[in-house]
Amino acid sequence: MLKDELNRFVWLGGIVQLDPGQKMQGRGAYCCKKKLCIEGFFRQKKWGRLFRL
Repeated sequence: MLKDELNRFVWLGGIVQLDPGQKMQGRGAYCCKKKLCIEGFFRQKKWGRLFRL
């Protein structure tokens, strides 16, 4: 899967935000654009591990 085919999320201001342009500062976490993948991404809530907090 190419990077363009994935959603990038960043930890910004204490919350997870979608980075549609994939240019925001900070460590990013990626997941596919399917609804099931995105729901699983937010359900797990392993932010410390994903963003190395």
